Amino acid sequence: MNSGKYVESIEKIELLLKSLRSVLNGIKNGAVNQKDIDNIKESLFAIKANARSCL
Repeated sequence: MNSGKYVESIEKIELLLKSLRSVLNGIKNGAVNQKDIDNIKESLFAIKANARSCL
């Protein structure tokens, strides 16, 4: 794998983690709805897919 693809995958994972963190902060503050839960699921699946592409 070339290093550019690896860096791109890491950057995608970092962005997904940032968005996941903001959703989790909303949950912590009591502002959660089904859309937030769906976003968490999508983010986790995307992180998993990007992590596998780095292997």
